[in-house]
Amino acid sequence: MISKQILLKKYFQLIAIFFASGTVVFSQIVDESGSLKEFLGGTSNSTAYDNYVSHISEGIADPGYNDYGPTWLDPQTNGFGDFRILPGNGPTLNYWREIFQKMIVQDTIAVAQMIADSSESFHYDFVRFQDTTVNQTYWMLRERLDYSYLDTNLTSDPGDDVIGSFRNGWGLYIFNPAATRNFVVVEVPHPTDDFIAPYNALELFQEIDAWAFMISGAGREVRWTGVGDYVNNSSLADPARNSNTVFEMFHEVLCDSLLTSQPHAPLILHVHSFDNNADHANYKSIVLSGGWDAGYANKPIRDVTGSHLDFVNFTTEYPIYAGEFGFHGALRVDNYYQVHYDGTFNFYGWTGSYALPHTYYLLGPITGVQMNYLRQFVPGWDVYEPWVQIELDEKPQLFDDLNISLDSLYNRPTMPRGYRNFSKILEYYAPFRTAVNNYLTNREMVPDVTPPDSIRNFRATFISDTFMALAWTPVEDTNFKTYKVYYDTGPITQESPVWDFSNDAHLSDMRQSSTVLQNLPELTPLNFRVAATDHYGNESITSDSILNYIPNLEAPDIYHRMLGSYPLENWPPQIMLENTSVIDFDSVWVQVFNSDGTPLGRYDLEPYSWTRWIGT
Repeated sequence: MISKQILLKKYFQLIAIFFASGTVVFSQIVDESGSLKEFLGGTSNSTAYDNYVSHISEGIADPGYNDYGPTWLDPQTNGFGDFRILPGNGPTLNYWREIFQKMIVQDTIAVAQMIADSSESFHYDFVRFQDTTVNQTYWMLRERLDYSYLDTNLTSDPGDDVIGSFRNGWGLYIFNPAATRNFVVVEVPHPTDDFIAPYNALELFQEIDAWAFMISGAGREVRWTGVGDYVNNSSLADPARNSNTVFEMFHEVLCDSLLTSQPHAPLILHVHSFDNNADHANYKSIVLSGGWDAGYANKPIRDVTGSHLDFVNFTTEYPIYAGEFGFHGALRVDNYYQVHYDGTFNFYGWTGSYALPHTYYLLGPITGVQMNYLRQFVPGWDVYEPWVQIELDEKPQLFDDLNISLDSLYNRPTMPRGYRNFSKILEYYAPFRTAVNNYLTNREMVPDVTPPDSIRNFRATFISDTFMALAWTPVEDTNFKTYKVYYDTGPITQESPVWDFSNDAHLSDMRQSSTVLQNLPELTPLNFRVAATDHYGNESITSDSILNYIPNLEAPDIYHRMLGSYPLENWPPQIMLENTSVIDFDSVWVQVFNSDGTPLGRYDLEPYSWTRWIGT
């Protein structure tokens, strides 16, 4: 089958925009309906083109460096499409940022006008897509095809030819304004190399009813620096490594709008897949991490508390049942997942609990652009991970054990590639998608109305007249937000001054057991209590109260010796003072008086170790 060579009929909503000059400019919203899945990876007669993934720009910088799956599935072709490089902080990226900002607040007239104004350069359409299979309306920003590009794939088989690719290769952006999970974003940065990712990611997006979906429009080898041998870090078309992309602009706009919108927002699901080769031998099917440096993994990856509210523990104990794909036993959850974490991580099932396998690999690049942008706003010790790196095995071990070939696994007769090639692998990863949905459902349906436990063993470890070092025994809470130290000159109330994570960022780490309050009112007796709060406004009972005290400020013991006295010639007499106190002071001075009590002078001394001659 040859992909469409001409554009199908479009249905336009014309919007008249009147300017002060009296001229009229018509912007257009393209109205389409059908199946979003068929548009992304199948056959759709009701859209301008279909099988979006097959049209993604391709290129090979180093043959064999990246594994794009079975050679017959979608061989990469140099010159099929392109990727237009954009300068950082330039007008084009800023223009896209503004488009996305207007899109998420549903200013569709403004978006349509901006897309129309940039049509000759961007080659994008603004599409209102009615998915009749799930009864959902999506807004899409979609690049138009350039039909001068031809991908012959396997030249001996004209049935896999694809006509039309992208000049810019900037990606596809889908916004779901009525999303149930209006804080979840699904991202696919490597749709050609991670060749099972687009289909699993779109299934996930629709099954959990997420807020946005984004997929790159070019393979990462399409454009690179050209310096030395090719490595993925030299790619310019990879949005996970190049921050100057339209992909990154959508990511930033979404994150910026969600950071303060609700507890545990945003949640970015970054979907990848990994090769079935010797480097990944014995890997489990799904590798989860919060990124390369997120050893203290928190939920939704791992709930570090005893509540066990995480993706893994919302998975059924045997996600693959016996005989599902042939003659094999049931696959238990610890053979399905592998996770990057420190300490311990157990699955708790009906038949017992068992540790999850650990990994130090497939954690995303250190330079991961989207991860690093988001992580700057959320400390690594918070109780939730805003970033989840999802790596899916392109041929899980079960299929190797069953001697199922790649041809059979990916339904070779179906060409060009699309959803129908991935029916088995989509079924295999369905339990994971269900677990994600179960986690989110629990978040919505089981409100957190329980405060953290009251804090015990609250004590002072150091006291000064302007600061106070405090310690306690930590508590745990699945939605922990911060420890709060109340202090006041009288009894502690809810109106008393508070010292919390806004003063000491580490107080948002529920493992934290101490803090130092600084710049307290000088020489003022204060009461102190500590409490713990969660993200849903629940606060523990405050601890027992402790009181600071003011250090003893009596003058130190001194001795003096007269070096001369009247009528000797060395008038006025002098004395030598030495510090014999064991107390350190901020300042020390000596006031000298006449015998009748009238002051003669004040002499400042070094506060810690002093010896000085004083003339009277």
